[in-house]
Amino acid sequence: GLPSPSALERSRGGATPPSLAIIVDTHYLQVAVKAFSVSAGWSIKAFESALRSACGGGRVAARFACDSSSTNASAAPSVLHTALREAGYKLILSPPKPSSGMQGATDIDVACCLFQCAGAFQDAPLAQSIALVAGDADFRPAIAAVLAGRNGAGGVGGDGAEGGADGDAEGG
Repeated sequence: GLPSPSALERSRGGATPPSLAIIVDTHYLQVAVKAFSVSAGWSIKAFESALRSACGGGRVAARFACDSSSTNASAAPSVLHTALREAGYKLILSPPKPSSGMQGATDIDVACCLFQCAGAFQDAPLAQSIALVAGDADFRPAIAAVLAGRNGAGGVGGDGAEGGADGDAEGG
């Protein structure tokens, strides 16, 4: 049979590109798109290509997008939500806060996705690298826990596995 891609890479003297998990805080992505008028020519395929390039290539092993759900139960899904679903993203929607109707707890959803990708809820990480796309630094404690676990210092996903959350594409 044909050699595996990793065998081909070793025979060429190169390393196999790491797999990548992408986690997107879509609330801030939508804010940035509106603020900077990034509607023309933007595509999820180009977005993922840029992330993969920045994170060393490899295949996308997991895709998560977190946002708050609409306060209007009969509202149609947003164009972005539909596009993300069609591109293979698992869309996680938080209900609005009951007291105010404002954005739900997407930060908790993003942190849970980060922990899942790092292997906190299963025997192994979903990918060797994680790209977290967010508009603020709310997730630094979660990232620190993941990195501590991957470096054998306890924390989340703590088996000392190779790799890290090198793909932190966090803005802000």
